Amino acid sequence: MLLEPTPSPFDLRWRMFGIPVRVHPTFWMFSAILGWGYESKGFSYLALWVGCTFLSVLFHELGHVVAGRLCGQPGHIVLYSFGGLAIGNYHHVGPWRRIAISAAGPAAGLILYGLVLLFAHNALWQIDPTLNMPHLHWGVRMLLFMNLFWSLLNLIPVFPLDGGQISRDVCTLFSRRDGFRFSLGLSFLLAGVIAIYSLIVMSRTRGEPGELWYPDFDPMFMAIMFALLALQSFQMMKAVEREQRRWENDQDPW
Repeated sequence: MLLEPTPSPFDLRWRMFGIPVRVHPTFWMFSAILGWGYESKGFSYLALWVGCTFLSVLFHELGHVVAGRLCGQPGHIVLYSFGGLAIGNYHHVGPWRRIAISAAGPAAGLILYGLVLLFAHNALWQIDPTLNMPHLHWGVRMLLFMNLFWSLLNLIPVFPLDGGQISRDVCTLFSRRDGFRFSLGLSFLLAGVIAIYSLIVMSRTRGEPGELWYPDFDPMFMAIMFALLALQSFQMMKAVEREQRRWENDQDPW
């Protein structure tokens, strides 16, 4: 489980649709690091990336919280580091409702992707190409990338991504005893494969600005992130196994 970051005096706070929202300063810093490749085009493009990241992550977390409210559990949003958290007592609802809440974040991102694509198709791409509006075109490009790629990435059954939460609840529906451990094993395997694949992509790609993977997709970042997620899943799996053995020993003292 991800822990809510400690409040700081530099947090931004407001309410939208009755939902409390807090933005930790690390969100802006890590968003800028993630899109630092745009700095070569000018600071305004880096700022545009950070703004699009803010909109996309906020929309994603709103999907979780709105779904939670529909399931009878209010929540609040915290944006920090590389992403955000939708925080509520979602463990109090049944597994199918938890699955719906977990899936609502990526679903919200895909909805935003569709809205941006609709705007691009019906308005942006109809504008006279001689008009110089590079920031608008790049902003649409960033939003399309973020809300398609990140939403699909979040559905991979790797902890603590939304797909990992869904995998846990689905597996425990079939086996209350071993389901969580199985989902962690699957998470470890998939995260390791993705980390290795990202290293292979990195070895075959030279990150020059303007190429296919840069700066929207950094295989080095993907390799590091999924390697850490694989390690986290392995540690969680071992902790679950130890806890299960301890419980079994307590039930059978002989």
